[in-house]
Amino acid sequence: MKQANTHAMYLLTAGLLPALLLLGGCVFLQQEVIVAEADTVEDNSDEVVVVADGEMATSHLGNEGPAFQEGMTPSRLGWGADDQAYPDRYVVYPDDGSEMVWVPPGSFPMGSTDEQVNYSVAVQGHAPWWVLDEQPARLVEMSGFWMGKHTVTNAQYHAFCEATGREFSERSHQGDDHPVVHVNWDDAVSYAEYYGFSLPTEAQWEYAARGPEGHIYPWGDEWDGSRLCWGQNRGPGGMSFPVGSFPEGASWCGALDMAGNVSEWCADWYDEYYYVS
Repeated sequence: MKQANTHAMYLLTAGLLPALLLLGGCVFLQQEVIVAEADTVEDNSDEVVVVADGEMATSHLGNEGPAFQEGMTPSRLGWGADDQAYPDRYVVYPDDGSEMVWVPPGSFPMGSTDEQVNYSVAVQGHAPWWVLDEQPARLVEMSGFWMGKHTVTNAQYHAFCEATGREFSERSHQGDDHPVVHVNWDDAVSYAEYYGFSLPTEAQWEYAARGPEGHIYPWGDEWDGSRLCWGQNRGPGGMSFPVGSFPEGASWCGALDMAGNVSEWCADWYDEYYYVS
């Protein structure tokens, strides 16, 4: 899963990314995502830093960062303006230890253009059916929000199951630092609600993955199979890689594994006619 402060539900695809990468042979397993919105500040000049000296938290991966608080934004942290991304910085959500990156407010072309569909055909030899459902591309305005830098791991989800009495799937049997798999949408929502965030909408997920320019891939517009887990670059046992294994595949805001590895849940139900309505 991924975290942030907003909403999300069932996602077949989010933009052209999964179309090119998951059908490229990536390990296709059920996974989740999560989100959290924050109020942005119009005038940052007089903002006071919210995080007091020493108010830090350790993430589930053992990294230290500012402890997330309600209403926290980059300006209040002293990072800079709220309308900028900070891909090398993160806050730590204390309850589950997730590292969260800031996705600034802005707009982006949601969906696939004819040129991007043609590129899909050139790279794969065909256009996956769901790419054709993502037209026409449209400009979407987004508020700023925090989103999980990594997908939720086996260790994180196991801790959630122990705390709630929920059953942990034996099929999610890779290491503690691998993304949890074989979870359904209700499982994802329950995890999010338990820790006080929510799944991202498709628009939020796609914006965090593709950025204001609507790139085809998190890293840009040219295919590079070394930047992700997929059919020709699988992890141990032919399955997933541990989260964060591909820093070179980071998106513009610093979110990792937004292409490849495992598929992720969002808040919205799939609708093949959404883009024509």
